[in-house]
Amino acid sequence: MSSRSADSRGSLSGFTVCLAASLMMAGSLVASYGSHIRRYVAASDVAGNAARVGGQQVVGIRSGDPWIDRRDAESAARRILVANSLTGSVTVSGNKVVVAVTVNSPALVGFLPVDGVWSSEVVRESTTVGER
Repeated sequence: MSSRSADSRGSLSGFTVCLAASLMMAGSLVASYGSHIRRYVAASDVAGNAARVGGQQVVGIRSGDPWIDRRDAESAARRILVANSLTGSVTVSGNKVVVAVTVNSPALVGFLPVDGVWSSEVVRESTTVGER
């Protein structure tokens, strides 16, 4: 004969089900946010490259008065963003090219989309020649 009472039968099963469901949800949140971090890092790399390419649009070197051509810098940086299917803003101010990209990823819980997204802004800048 068992020393357990009839009242405690199945209580461990309920606990196990709740614990397993909680761990699965926590795991899916970790995987979902990990995916967002990968997208953030990739967007950061592209934004940095776009800022560098924009900063390379220097004119006036031979005359001894180098400066960044604003229109060419913005155009070159935007081409990099478009080639990588990203949207963002490009700002050229003096000797700086600043590229900002927003990364949005759907939030998943239990592999089901929920109302919300992971969102982060990536800002990278490149400083080149002296002020004009």
